[in-house]
Amino acid sequence: MSIVLLLLQASHRTAWPDRVALRQPQIRSCAPGESGEYHILDGGARGPDYHTNVSGLEFLVAAVLRIRSGACLPMIIAIGLVRQARFRQLGSRLGWFALALMVATSSVAAVAEDVRIGTLNCNFLILRKVHMKYELPFDEREWNEEQRATWSQPGYREARFQESVAAIANSIKDINADVLVLTEVGKGDDITALWNEVNRLGLAYAHRVEGVSTDTITGQNVAVFSRLPLSGLMTSIPGRETYEEELDDPETERDTGISKGLKVAFQLGGNPVYLFACHLASERGGHEKDQQRIAQASVVRRNYLPLLNEGAHVIVAGDINDKRGDPTLRRIRGKDDIWEDLVQTGLSRFFPPEQIENRYTFVFNGERQQIDHVLISNSIVQACRSGGVVAETVAAEHKLGDTAFPATDHRALVVTLRLP
Repeated sequence: MSIVLLLLQASHRTAWPDRVALRQPQIRSCAPGESGEYHILDGGARGPDYHTNVSGLEFLVAAVLRIRSGACLPMIIAIGLVRQARFRQLGSRLGWFALALMVATSSVAAVAEDVRIGTLNCNFLILRKVHMKYELPFDEREWNEEQRATWSQPGYREARFQESVAAIANSIKDINADVLVLTEVGKGDDITALWNEVNRLGLAYAHRVEGVSTDTITGQNVAVFSRLPLSGLMTSIPGRETYEEELDDPETERDTGISKGLKVAFQLGGNPVYLFACHLASERGGHEKDQQRIAQASVVRRNYLPLLNEGAHVIVAGDINDKRGDPTLRRIRGKDDIWEDLVQTGLSRFFPPEQIENRYTFVFNGERQQIDHVLISNSIVQACRSGGVVAETVAAEHKLGDTAFPATDHRALVVTLRLP
C-alpha cells in the first residue's frame, strides 16, 4: 500500500504527457436548494459546488487506495504500463478506459471493503472569525486594546487562519475517513484552502462539495470531502417548520429552516447512499434553541423519509448539537413517528471495548457529550457483514502553530462500514 502512496505522490512531480491540467476550483453561488447540473469536464463529473483537482491517473490510484493489498500489485503494473506505453498515443480517452479496465479486472481478487464515514466540527475554520479558535470574544467590539492592535496587523489574521488550516488538515489525516462531513467551516476560498492542504498531505480527497449557508451571523457552512465520487448535490436542505419558544404561549410561535446543510450521494456496494450533512442550532440559547433544534430535526426527517421508505440507504451526519436520547435526536431519527428509525451508531454496542470511555465528541461545563452524530438506515446495517458497523471517536491532538490551542474543541466521530 505504501508503494501506491509513493506513486501517487510522485505523479505530482512527474511531467506526465497525458496529465489533465490542474485548475483552481471556481465556485458559483447557488440559490438555496439548487441542484447541481453535472457535466463531463476533464474526465470527471462536476457541478457548481463540486470540485476535483486530480489527474485521471491520480483519481484511479485514489480509488485503489481503498482496495486491500491483494489488488495492489496489478494496479502497480497498470501504472507502469501507462508510464511506459504513454497511452496518449492511443488517444487519452481510450488510454484511460484501458487503464480503468485493468483496474477493474485486478480488483476481482480483492477482499472485503471497509468504508469509513466521519464527521468533524472544525471550530470556526473561517477567516473572518478564526479568532474564536484563540479564545477571543466573538464580537470584536468586546476586545481590549491589545487584542485589537495585535489582530489588526497586516497579514496577522491570515497567518492565524493558515496555521488553523494546517492543524485541521493534520487532524483529517488522523481521522482517515473515506467520506467526511465538515461543520463550522467557511465558504469558497476558506474551504479551498483546507482542501488544498489536505491534498498536499497526500490524502487524495478527489471530491468535495459545500452547501449554500444562510447563516449570516457566524458565517458557518458545511462541506463534504470524499475519496468516493459524489453526485446529486443539493446545496441546502429545504423546508420550514414552526415551533413555540414558550410551549404555554402560542403567540411565541416562530418558524425555522436548516441554515447549514446539504444533500449528496455516493455509492456503497453498488447502491447509492444519500448523505444529509447538517449543523443544527447551537445549544447556547436555552429552551428556545432546544425547540428550534427539534423543529429543524423535523425538516431533516421530512427530507430523507421518502428515500428511507423506498428502501434506500440514508445517512444523516454532522453536528446535531444534542445528545443521544434527547428530543432532537429522537425526532431526527424518527423515534416519535410510525416510520422506520435511523440507527444511532453512538450506542455502546457499536464501539470497541477500549473506545467506550471516549464515546463523546464535545466537553461542555466539564460534561462529556456526544453532539456530533452519524445516523444510518437499517438497510446499511443489513448490507454490512455481521458486526460490520464499528464506531470510534478521534481526538484532534494537533495544535495551532506553536500555541497550546487545539485544532478544534470537538472530537471526530467515525463509523466504519465493513461490507461482505
